[in-house]
Amino acid sequence: MKAETFVGDGSRGLWTDAPLSARIDPAAPGKAGGAAWWATSVCDGRPAVHLLQVAYPYDRIVTGDRLEALLHAYAGDAAARRGCTGVAHPEAAEFATS
Repeated sequence: MKAETFVGDGSRGLWTDAPLSARIDPAAPGKAGGAAWWATSVCDGRPAVHLLQVAYPYDRIVTGDRLEALLHAYAGDAAARRGCTGVAHPEAAEFATS
């Protein structure tokens, strides 16, 4: 499992590490699905992405509500430590299908 936060210019041009890689939009609300989940926020007026990626075989073990709780805890902590606001998480329904 990998957890990272990217702020400002570092949040642009991000892609997931999944086999069918998807672009991460720091301006979009959080997303869930596949091997990557992310939340967004604003840190000192700059966009931020709080990214959680789960590699095989753990992606088959840590799913749904467990990942939702992990992402909320990580993004909340990372945002609080950096003074970020407006944390946007994926909808709970997205975790249910991932």
